[in-house]
Amino acid sequence: MQNRDMRAELGEVDQTVQKLMEELQAVTAKVSGAEAEATAARVEVAEKNDMLTYVSEEVDRLKEMFATKETALAKERDDARAKAALAETRAVSAVAAAAAAAAAREAAEDAMVEQKASAARAAREATAARSQAEVARGECEAANAAAAARVAEVEGEMRELLLTLEQQKHQSALKVKQLGALVQDLMLPS
Repeated sequence: MQNRDMRAELGEVDQTVQKLMEELQAVTAKVSGAEAEATAARVEVAEKNDMLTYVSEEVDRLKEMFATKETALAKERDDARAKAALAETRAVSAVAAAAAAAAAREAAEDAMVEQKASAARAAREATAARSQAEVARGECEAANAAAAARVAEVEGEMRELLLTLEQQKHQSALKVKQLGALVQDLMLPS
């Protein structure tokens, strides 16, 4: 009888061992699945991190490009201002020369008949000076118009760059939020 009890007990132990082996296999499968999920999540986190690094580098590149563009535009603006000032100085000089020539012409007209030839020459010089003054004034106005057009163009480019930067910043914020949600999901116990 004792032999039978031992055999029955041994049968029960075998069944228990069999059940434990099945449970161990199930747990091992779950652990393998969890490890695969964890590996996939780590890969996804690494991809998100790479994406964030790329976006950060792009933002830095845009900032650098914006600063370079701003410096170049400031130089163009300063050059245009210098050209406008030079053209204005020439215009003032030409107007002064025209005024001087006109004064000389008036003095020559009041002078004696023998000085008529001199007066005619002074009149020609005054006309030439006026022409030069008009040309210089035209150059000044053209330089001012070109500078204003360039400033408007630059402002448009800067607005576009700022809009692009804002869009990238918004996209980066969304991606960081998604990454944060993913990390929280990974940290929650299953």
